[in-house]
Amino acid sequence: MVGKGIAERNVEGMMLLEFCDEKELCVVNMWFRKAEKRKVTFSAGGNEIEIDFMLVGRKNRKYLRDEKTIAGELQHRLVVADLDKKKDKKCVRKGMVERRKAWKLKEEETRARFEGR
Repeated sequence: MVGKGIAERNVEGMMLLEFCDEKELCVVNMWFRKAEKRKVTFSAGGNEIEIDFMLVGRKNRKYLRDEKTIAGELQHRLVVADLDKKKDKKCVRKGMVERRKAWKLKEEETRARFEGR
């Protein structure tokens, strides 16, 4: 995911990417292509930077639908990810298992047939 951030990488950013690579995590902010204004999570004094990141594990990566920032405070923006997690596995019925009908042994005819085997 090279080149999808706002500014050039610093040491902390490289450490974050190494951590994600080691733990098989995905940086959601870099997963989707967005306009520069949509990536900004902190702005102050004319500087706009991306300081907040959301990480998702390898198994949940397929559920990602969108990532966005929501302006709320004057300086900080909230990072939100949309996940679409539906049940992947469908319930499969197994073949019918024949039950033992022990109560039928109370009938004389059935009991005699069973003992004759």
